[in-house]
Amino acid sequence: MGDQIISALPKDHLEISFEYGEADSARVITISANGSSWNSRMPDLIQKLEIKGLSKC
Repeated sequence: MGDQIISALPKDHLEISFEYGEADSARVITISANGSSWNSRMPDLIQKLEIKGLSKC
């Protein structure tokens, strides 16, 4: 992520990146928590994503 963008973000934020997967239509989504408020909310977010059928790596 660019330095200008990082400095504009609040201390507590989610970082979400998208990458191509092995298949043409596959995508890998990485979610990273930054800050104490997101660290405490991540277990709930992970549970909700797993319910939707998304897997945790």
